[in-house]
Amino acid sequence: MLQDDIDIKDTSTTEDDDSHSQSQSQSHSDDDSNSDDISLSDNDDEQLISADGRREMTLVTFEEWDCRILYLIVEFCYTDNLSIMNVKPSDEIARIMANLRSASKAFKIRSLYNKVDQWGFRNISRYPALACAVIDEGIRLDDIDPLAMKTLQLKPGAGLLPTEDGAGSGVLALSRPGLVFVLRQMEDKTSHLLLFHSLQRWVEFSSDRYSYANPAQEKASKMAFASKCAMRFIKLERIGPGKLEEVMSSGLIVLEKSLVPPSTPSVTERAIIVRPSTLVMTQ
Repeated sequence: MLQDDIDIKDTSTTEDDDSHSQSQSQSHSDDDSNSDDISLSDNDDEQLISADGRREMTLVTFEEWDCRILYLIVEFCYTDNLSIMNVKPSDEIARIMANLRSASKAFKIRSLYNKVDQWGFRNISRYPALACAVIDEGIRLDDIDPLAMKTLQLKPGAGLLPTEDGAGSGVLALSRPGLVFVLRQMEDKTSHLLLFHSLQRWVEFSSDRYSYANPAQEKASKMAFASKCAMRFIKLERIGPGKLEEVMSSGLIVLEKSLVPPSTPSVTERAIIVRPSTLVMTQ
């Protein structure tokens, strides 16, 4: 009887040992499985976790776009809308929209591109003087908005020389490269007297982006630059005789006296345009 009890106990112990062995085996198997999972997770995050176990962030610098443009792109991606659309249009807003237009193509966000175009149709058509700011910013970005250019060609007076206190400053929004570009595009499409008055206003009231010691030096620099533009793009034969006196007395167009015939009665009767290799006289 005692022997039977011993056998039963031994059997029970053996079964317990087997059960414990199986449990340990299962536990090791689970640990191996978990280890594989952890290893896989570690591989996925190996670029985000440093050697000491701390999670690191990747810094991406966009040198071409300022923080306002990036903020608006993020806003649009989350809300499918732009809060700037509800802001009263101005030259500064027009420049931001020009940047957004270029950024939407760089980041391939077609819906944002359409949103910017919607702003353009609604505001540039209504306020043509905004076109100059959009074009000027487009030159810097090498991405000129065709709607702004077309509006300026169709409404040159309102686009270059706005008379009302509306949105946009017209020709005053143009930098030197922007001024040359607009004059080149407009010389065959609008009145040359209008182009002359645009140059005059640019000299008197524009804010040059260069640094000068005093205002007189700034105005002299702008005057010299505008004079070169006038000699290149403004044709006196396309200005009425009644306005020639005003044009010639402005100082923007300077004629060489040696090229003026001695019998010339007055500037209003005969005008001479000096070109690199051409002398054109109109009666």
